[in-house]
Amino acid sequence: MFTSKLTVDEIGNNPPGDEIAGIEVPSKQGWMEKIINVRQGGVIAQIKYTWREGVGVPSTRIMSIIKMIVDRIKQVQRGGAPIASAR
Repeated sequence: MFTSKLTVDEIGNNPPGDEIAGIEVPSKQGWMEKIINVRQGGVIAQIKYTWREGVGVPSTRIMSIIKMIVDRIKQVQRGGAPIASAR
């Protein structure tokens, strides 16, 4: 699950979670796909996203999603409900 490494541009200098790695999947009919695995404690989450070839996905947007998922995992590990909201 964690054999590949993301670049600093993709994850920043201090990535969320205990361990993180990403895999870019080859293009399929004009669509790109990336899978990011993140481990927090004993939980492994997988984030999969796609985008049209030639269109960039800002790394800040992906990092926001990864941080939110790690925060939800931490909430559950503390005995809470994994609740999030956006405004």
